[in-house]
Amino acid sequence: MPDGIKKILLIRLDHMGDAILATPMLEALAQKYPAAEITCIVSSRSHPVFEHDSRIARKVIFDLSTASRPEKRAMAAWVRQERFDLVISLTEKFWAAMWSLYSGSPIRIGFDAGLYMPLHMLWRRPSFTHHIRTENNPFVISPFHEVERYMQLLQSLGITDPAGPLTVRTDPSAPSWAAERWAALNLPMDAIPIGFHFSAVWGGEGWSQGVQGQIIRELLARDERVVVIGTAGPGEAGLLAQLADELPGDRFHLFQSMTFSQWVELVRRLRVYLSVDTGAVHIAAAAGVPTLAVFPDKCFAHKSTRWHPWGVPYRLLQRPLPSTEAAGCFPDLVLETLWELL
Repeated sequence: MPDGIKKILLIRLDHMGDAILATPMLEALAQKYPAAEITCIVSSRSHPVFEHDSRIARKVIFDLSTASRPEKRAMAAWVRQERFDLVISLTEKFWAAMWSLYSGSPIRIGFDAGLYMPLHMLWRRPSFTHHIRTENNPFVISPFHEVERYMQLLQSLGITDPAGPLTVRTDPSAPSWAAERWAALNLPMDAIPIGFHFSAVWGGEGWSQGVQGQIIRELLARDERVVVIGTAGPGEAGLLAQLADELPGDRFHLFQSMTFSQWVELVRRLRVYLSVDTGAVHIAAAAGVPTLAVFPDKCFAHKSTRWHPWGVPYRLLQRPLPSTEAAGCFPDLVLETLWELL
């Protein structure tokens, strides 16, 4: 591979968690080519991860789900006009492959699903000069974590070091914001702050949203030193209003409407963080906080091996279907696992 690479394009069009897991690859690439200008095409959901990241010179926001075909073609024309020396696609999406092809870059690296997805393999073949073969089969244990999959994209460039930690860069004002909010809680010296991420995903596979409140009540009852720090996703307003009225105000504190940077800096102050399979899991890992991640019953083996917390102590739980006998013991299992992680 030539060492004179000056312009690099990364294509990362998915969600926040996927973008966080790409930061070890980004760090390795930036160290290999410190003088190169790195541009990243991101979605509006993943953009906050890179908003304050000096390793990326330009962030171009593009949402495939809402873009028209002319807009997608215009992006292809822009990519070609920029004349990048190296293009790396971190997603298997069709238009990411097309933009790579139209770029005309002499080095184009992307994933190849192989015979598991033969049609994808056919149209991807001309898109990339270097294909990384990883079967994306949701019904088998993943041989690689997502962080490791991204690092494989760099092997053609001679970068073979193991993946480092997740490294997110936050707004310089965010640590002060978190310190002020934390001080205002007036927590006792022996408090055990446990993070709980509220998300509509808790209600998947037939589960009631009320299970979140049940877990928190039992958590507070277990040890009087426990203080629950709630972070909330969209769609939780009704449940949270009810919980705020029912739970003791000195032991349950809710944070909503935070920026990504504020979220990361707040989580850094927790002893442990609990979340279903969402981007919150990877925020906790990036903040260096031990994490309990609850994955759905469906495709548990694949999802938990591919997207478990990276680089921090963690535990995984498979949430049983609510119709099974194991469902009744699930809240107790969450508490026991959290305590083990503490």
